[in-house]
Amino acid sequence: VLFASIVAVGQFFFAVSTHVVRASTGFGQFLMIISRLIFGLGGENLSVTESAFVASWFKGKELSLALGVELCISRLAASINDITQPAFYEASGNRLSLGFWFGFILCLISVGCAMLLVMIDIKADKSYIQMEVPIVHSAIEEKDDEDEEAEDEVKVSDVRHFPLSYWLVTGSCVMMYMSFMSFMNVGSDFLQNRFSLSEKEAGVVLSIPYIIAAIMTPFVGYAIDLLGMKTLFLTIASGLFLFGHLYLALLPQVDKEYFPLFRSTFAFVLFGIAYSVYTSSLWPCVPYVVEKRHIGSAYGIIIAVENIGLSVGPMLVSAIHSATTYKKGYFGVSILNLMEALIGTALGAYLFYYDYKHFKSVTCQFQ
Repeated sequence: VLFASIVAVGQFFFAVSTHVVRASTGFGQFLMIISRLIFGLGGENLSVTESAFVASWFKGKELSLALGVELCISRLAASINDITQPAFYEASGNRLSLGFWFGFILCLISVGCAMLLVMIDIKADKSYIQMEVPIVHSAIEEKDDEDEEAEDEVKVSDVRHFPLSYWLVTGSCVMMYMSFMSFMNVGSDFLQNRFSLSEKEAGVVLSIPYIIAAIMTPFVGYAIDLLGMKTLFLTIASGLFLFGHLYLALLPQVDKEYFPLFRSTFAFVLFGIAYSVYTSSLWPCVPYVVEKRHIGSAYGIIIAVENIGLSVGPMLVSAIHSATTYKKGYFGVSILNLMEALIGTALGAYLFYYDYKHFKSVTCQFQ
């Protein structure tokens, strides 16, 4: 509820800033920056909280499916946003404010959903307590309970005791998200300059991975819940990303209006399949490689490190694109994404090997 409310506050001030900027450019821009900072603080923490909450409810059951449905809804929302925002812009006489105020209304709905979720969780906890059979504890048992509660306290220093499996998951996440998301940020320009697609055609091609992910992810998550082998599927998905970037790097430069659309579309279909499999296998791994009391901290760290990578990635892409000219500077970008995917695939493969050799946990075995 807290983080959803912070997101709503950030969205509110951003919507206000679209009006202020028309009257006072300097203050309006400042208000925009501050509001997006507030929005980001709430949004990232909300993502951590959601992941930890879902993991606490579904671990050992349909965790991949649950996280897959969550991702599916978010991807559908992103696709709907891409469609509706231009419509709001045109309907309001080429002004941005209408779309942002609509976004604020959605944020308020999100706060309401969070409140409802809290009530459901509290009711579930009460039902669980009532189902427990009262037991008379001895003094020794009470002392053991106190020691167990002390052991359950979360300490920042516990991070250094996270297993190697967790850090391999984190490294894979950073590399693969840098490889995919950094590329998608420049995807429109990439398609227009490399293959002479129109802006509209490039937009359609760019939507393919998210549409495929939105459709496939719940089914892929359910399949992974049934089969297990999360680290194997993670490695396979990383390999698909790797092959997609290699395919794009090897395609010839096209400086004419006509280019078979399916030739560039193929890689984005691969990206969509890879994205749905990767996210359905990556995020459910976290609760299995750390203790239950550390799940929230584990998700927080991996998302924080991921965001650092997503901040550095675009800067690397920009630097390489500016410094090279072959295939209009995008061959170097493809090689960068290719190397990131290669490292991510290697980390995923070693994670599977390490987990199977040392633990043989549910993340690396068929169920």
